[in-house]
Amino acid sequence: MEQISSITAEKSTYKVTFRKIARAAAAEARVHKKLAIITLVFFGVAMLLFALNGHFYNQGSTIEISGWGTAFAIFGVLTSFFSALNVFRDTNNQQLCDVAMALPIKATERFFSKLLCLFYIQTAPLIVSVLGGNMLCVMIGVINGARPDPDSFELIFAIFFALFAGSMFIMSITVLSACCCGAIAESAYFSMILGFIINCLPQFFVNNVIGTSSGFYNSSWLFGLFDGWGSIDVTYWGFLYMFQDSNGAVIAHAAVGSVISLAVMMLSIFIYKKRDARTVGTPIASKVFFELIMAGSCASIFSIAIMSSGFGWGLLVAGVAYVIINIIVSRAKINGFSFLKWIGKFVLTTAVFLGITVISIKTGGFGYYKTRPDMKYYDQALFTITIGNYYGDNNTRLYTNELTTEQAEELLKICDRHIQKGVAHVNPFDIMFDSSWNTGMVLISPHGSLEYRSKPSPSFQFDRNWGADGYVYQLAYSQRINIDYSDSQALLRELKQLDYVYNPATDDPR
Repeated sequence: MEQISSITAEKSTYKVTFRKIARAAAAEARVHKKLAIITLVFFGVAMLLFALNGHFYNQGSTIEISGWGTAFAIFGVLTSFFSALNVFRDTNNQQLCDVAMALPIKATERFFSKLLCLFYIQTAPLIVSVLGGNMLCVMIGVINGARPDPDSFELIFAIFFALFAGSMFIMSITVLSACCCGAIAESAYFSMILGFIINCLPQFFVNNVIGTSSGFYNSSWLFGLFDGWGSIDVTYWGFLYMFQDSNGAVIAHAAVGSVISLAVMMLSIFIYKKRDARTVGTPIASKVFFELIMAGSCASIFSIAIMSSGFGWGLLVAGVAYVIINIIVSRAKINGFSFLKWIGKFVLTTAVFLGITVISIKTGGFGYYKTRPDMKYYDQALFTITIGNYYGDNNTRLYTNELTTEQAEELLKICDRHIQKGVAHVNPFDIMFDSSWNTGMVLISPHGSLEYRSKPSPSFQFDRNWGADGYVYQLAYSQRINIDYSDSQALLRELKQLDYVYNPATDDPR
């Protein structure tokens, strides 16, 4: 933030130096001594538990990292929210803002000194705690005769990067919110809302809107974030790393997420430098930020509730929350026009979201319904295709014997042609409100017998099984998509004409 008065105008010859930043960071850290001590307590206990409570199985090669150590480290990570909020308190406290602007340093130096302060009181203790504690555990194990394998070190670094990415994410959204808000309350709860949006909107939108529209919906996907969609992976930035199974994929995801968080914090300087004393104390300093958060929160609630019978309740909850937050942050006199304006913006947000959803339904998840592996993986595959009404009793189930790649390609082309027509004719509101009894349904379930040592793409269409020489991957997925009932019956009639498709209720296997 820059001071308004021209008396504090900085000369062009002024140079930003790391020495000034380091001194300001040390002074800032002393101000937050209590919070720093609390953080050190959490990470200190975590380090001791990592070192003393972790162990190797039967003095073998695989490490077991302390669960209690991880829990205390998570508590330490959660304090990063309060650390970032307090370090950037000059953005929402008039008295502290005046003191900060009176200092003989530029806004750029103040900003980076605050980031360096966060490194002192939050990031450095985390690094020492998690890596130091687990490396001590390894050293103790080696002294006692253990032989650590590469998987042990991968597990250690996976947990470290997961915790590191979680801490960076919390600090980044809190710093951004503090720079965009002028009051402590708004800085706090808008940080939480932003975290909710980032962690929920991409996942629920992809899973509910695109997933249901394309037929590749997976109800367990949210509990297996790194295995679900494969090629559509929306888990690179967020807070959920700390609650995932630790494996090599976490390291790559968390590393990317950490870079994104660092970029967000660095780019926040452009907002910070534009702040002045007039915006301190006002709930919202950036109207653009406010409108984006409001639209994103509505879209998140819609994405969670859509494609279910509770979507109407989702609309109601989002609408009430939208109006209440606008009332809270409003400094102007509230009148009838204010409510009309808020309701108008909410209706516009809802219309845009529903428009996108309708397009997704009408195009089969923007064409994602055609996403399948290369045809060579369908060699010797068995198909089960169920057609009819998902909630009715008139479903017809068709089967095939092992197909050649040519037969599988022919069958899938027929299905795709009728699905393309069916999703274009279906009533999208039947899908949005889960009134699927008004629609037709196609369920395609291929199962391959061929085994592959590495997982083909798209990864979510292959199951991992135990083979003769270790884990192998086999073709296995289900695609259930709702289409117009007449189009589903047309598909049924055409499939019955194929020589390699049979209905066990009326036909003999061919």
